[in-house]
Amino acid sequence: MGISLLLSLNLSANLVEEGVEEANRGNNAKAMELFTKACENDNRLGCYYIAQAYFVGTVVQKDTAKAFQNFEKACKLDLTDGCVSYAKDFYYGYTQEKDYSKSIKLFEQSCIDGSSEGCYFAAISYELGQGIEVNKSTAKKYFFKSCEYGKEKGCEYYKQLDKIGVK
Repeated sequence: MGISLLLSLNLSANLVEEGVEEANRGNNAKAMELFTKACENDNRLGCYYIAQAYFVGTVVQKDTAKAFQNFEKACKLDLTDGCVSYAKDFYYGYTQEKDYSKSIKLFEQSCIDGSSEGCYFAAISYELGQGIEVNKSTAKKYFFKSCEYGKEKGCEYYKQLDKIGVK
């Protein structure tokens, strides 16, 4: 059983690599086919690339619902960027009703997993009380983390909160 699992994981990874190569060659249809097969085999990057394609709509016709279905799957397969994107569906209400309490949980976990974007949105949520009680100190901590991870806006907001004396 262990060997078949390893072979399956290798196959999925190879499909994603081949898909990237095809996309770089401009063969978007073949790339989408390969990413779809990879996603069907529970490859999180395959799912994420499909989601991005549907969300942006340059490679395939834009389909926000399909995008967020695939972001959700990528998230469930532990891809942090997939979770941040999936959280934005709850935050902005792209395909479902806004639900800040669901988005904050995903943003916080994404921050723990090292996402500057996850930290930034967690900070905004705490600062504005979206899905959570307003807490400027916690917002400041999340802005600091987003800054540490490279989000310039996080640095700016951290400095603003520090300047007004938020501990």
